[in-house]
Amino acid sequence: MAKEQKKETIKIGLGLILGWVFGAMVIIAGLFGLTDNVIGGLLIILSGVILLPRTHDFIKDKFHLEFSGWLRIVVFVVLFIVGISLMGGEEGYEVVEETEEQPECLKDSDCDSASICSSNKCKKDYDLEMTSAEIFNEFKGLSDLQVEEKIKEFKGKRIKTSLYTDNIDKASLSSQYVAMETYEYPYNLMPAVKAFFPPEEKDKLLEANIGDTIVFSGEFVTYNKGPLTDYIEFTKSKVIEVKSAE
Repeated sequence: MAKEQKKETIKIGLGLILGWVFGAMVIIAGLFGLTDNVIGGLLIILSGVILLPRTHDFIKDKFHLEFSGWLRIVVFVVLFIVGISLMGGEEGYEVVEETEEQPECLKDSDCDSASICSSNKCKKDYDLEMTSAEIFNEFKGLSDLQVEEKIKEFKGKRIKTSLYTDNIDKASLSSQYVAMETYEYPYNLMPAVKAFFPPEEKDKLLEANIGDTIVFSGEFVTYNKGPLTDYIEFTKSKVIEVKSAE
C-alpha cells in the first residue's frame, strides 16, 4: 500500500496577511490609474503584484530564484514611485496664460477709481476704452438695421471714455445725476454724450466745473440716431478723473 502523501501545512502569519492586503490595494489603485496614464498604471499594478506572496512562490518554483524581503520592498518602492510620477507628470505641462501683472490689493480702496479688487489683484473695471468720437465712428454710415445690431453689440459693455462738461444736474424723476456734453450752437441744447451717475458719485461730480473733462467708465445703453443730431448714452457711470479746463 502506497504511503499517503503528507499535505503541506500553510503557515499564516502577519507578513502573509499584509502582503495580500497591501498588494491587492496597490493593484486596485493601479487599475484606476490606467485611465490617467497607461504606463504609470501598469507599473503600479506590477508593484502590487510583487507584494503578493504567491508571486514570490511562483518565481521560486518557476525560475529557482529567491529574492530577499528587502529586495522585494526596494523593487516595489521604485516601481510605485515611477508609476505615480508618470501619472502626475502630465499636470506639469499645464499651459499658463501670460497675464498683465497687476499690483496686489486687499480692498477696492487700494485700487484706482478705474479698477476693482478681484482675487487680491487690481483689475480694470471696464471692458473697452474708447473716445466718444471713436464710438460715433462705429455707427457712421450704417443703415438703421445695422445700427440696431451695433447697439446690441455694445449694449451692457462697460466703456472707459470721457465727456466735455456742458451740464451736470440731477436727473429728472430719479435720484441719479446726469452729465452731458452738448453740440455747438445752434444745437447747443441737444446732447452728444449723456452719462447717468448713481447718488454715491455726487461728491466726485461736485469737483467738475463747466468746461472740465470728466473721464469715466459707464455701461453703454444706446446710440440714438436723430433727424438732426445723434447721441450716445451711458448708465451706472463712475468718475475716474476730472481734468480741469486749461
